Amino acid sequence: MSITEADLDRWFTYHPPTPEQRAIYDRITEATRAAVEAIANGGHGLGRALLLVDTTIESECPDGAEQKYALEEVARCWEVSRDDLPAALMHLRAARMWANAAIACAPQGDEAA
Repeated sequence: MSITEADLDRWFTYHPPTPEQRAIYDRITEATRAAVEAIANGGHGLGRALLLVDTTIESECPDGAEQKYALEEVARCWEVSRDDLPAALMHLRAARMWANAAIACAPQGDEAA
């Protein structure tokens, strides 16, 4: 794996969101919040809420490692949700973090070409 200076700049620089990115962040937040509310209600409706999180990340985040990690965290949330709701919450928070990173670190403008 080759890491370039551009990679380092993209990963370790604050990227103020564009209005379009802000709207995507908001949709991801709404979906994950619904899943957290399901966890807070003892897991009732969590499967349906996680499906929404999964499809939101799939449709809103650019393909890449961050999107993959986000989706893996959603799957882990489901796997542990029957036995460990606090762990499910942590996986869900990690999914949101990786989804946000996918958006923030996606190449923009000339970088995307």
